[in-house]
Amino acid sequence: MEWKELYPRPGLKRDSFLPVLDGWTLNGREISLPWPPEAELSGFTGKIENPLRYKTDFRLGDVS
Repeated sequence: MEWKELYPRPGLKRDSFLPVLDGWTLNGREISLPWPPEAELSGFTGKIENPLRYKTDFRLGDVS
């Protein structure tokens, strides 16, 4: 996807923008963000339990 499809305000694009919408889990099950678990687009299956524990891993680049 291009940043224009992901960035919430394309007219105010920042050079340092990094979308982190992929690779998330909610309570151990895959979920697509930015949708809430109740939304069909989230792809979340299973019971929505409290607390909600979201998890992902990403790298910000070379930090040398």
